[in-house]
Amino acid sequence: MAITKRPGVTAAPAFGTLAQRPASAFGPQLYFVTDVGMAGFWSFWDVAASRWRAVGNEFILYSLNAAVLHGGGTGVTERLANAVIPAGLIAAGDQMEVVSAVHVSTLANSVPTQKLRLGTAGTTSDAEINSTSLPSTTGMHGGFSAPYVFESLTAIRLLQALGASAQIASGATASAPVTIPNLASNALNLGLFYTNNDTTGGPETHNPTCRLFQVKIRTVGA
Repeated sequence: MAITKRPGVTAAPAFGTLAQRPASAFGPQLYFVTDVGMAGFWSFWDVAASRWRAVGNEFILYSLNAAVLHGGGTGVTERLANAVIPAGLIAAGDQMEVVSAVHVSTLANSVPTQKLRLGTAGTTSDAEINSTSLPSTTGMHGGFSAPYVFESLTAIRLLQALGASAQIASGATASAPVTIPNLASNALNLGLFYTNNDTTGGPETHNPTCRLFQVKIRTVGA
């Protein structure tokens, strides 16, 4: 049976940017988003929920493709990786999974930290949504695997974290939601910040290097 178009409703084009994707579509239509993700991603119009979802309900937003060396001395904080969440991509209830790993060749007398921040600035002024302390161990990879839920367009909650001290705080506040700029109208930077606390020397001594930073989005919200 042929599918006909409802009068007054324009079918979405087959592909284009996220900004060009229509607010709605006729039926369970496919649309390829060209400017978001590693190489774009396929989305489909969920008729029952009246929203766009990624095909398979998930896609990789960002994956680091080359190692990044921390270039600062003791006490210096640098952003080693950054993913951008475009305005209008996320709906309330959607989820995000972030995985990171930093390799340290030689480490002594320090507890370096990785912090994950989300906001419009792309700097340490953005909201902290994860903080992981790396054990003072030579020749190790330290990082975290952390799933989040966007409870609303202005709040994100850490659900669970694997990794040393991988919490935004201890006790009951560890799972408290964090306020963020509105995802509907703001593109947000998701940055991985590393602080070199090694008192025995600069990066030329222990070579902290980010080798993994991957962000996955799951369009599972209502």
